[in-house]
Amino acid sequence: MYKIEVDHEKRQFMITLEGSLNMEESIAYSAELESNLSEKDLSDYYLIVDTSDLKISSHDLEDQMKRGMELIFSTPFKARYNIVPKSAVMNMQANRVGKEFELKEKFIIVQSYDEILAAAK
Repeated sequence: MYKIEVDHEKRQFMITLEGSLNMEESIAYSAELESNLSEKDLSDYYLIVDTSDLKISSHDLEDQMKRGMELIFSTPFKARYNIVPKSAVMNMQANRVGKEFELKEKFIIVQSYDEILAAAK
């Protein structure tokens, strides 16, 4: 499952990825993400990607995962936060897929949304 929310008041662009996405969901996610990212200037927004409950994905979905990352990294944000997966195995998969995008250099890695709120104070 995925959810994309834009909170204009808080200036947050929130992506939540949970469970195991199938190919149909992954394609729909990429299309919705592209539509939302082109909606307006997001350079004053915080990107929050919550992958805390994301499960292992099929290798068939890696191209779609990379497409989503390309869309995210081609969009300027004020800052990018990633709430990391609770699963160590999922963390390893995300690191492997995201290695070419230098995820650790492009995201502020946090364990929870509360860490983001604390940093904003």
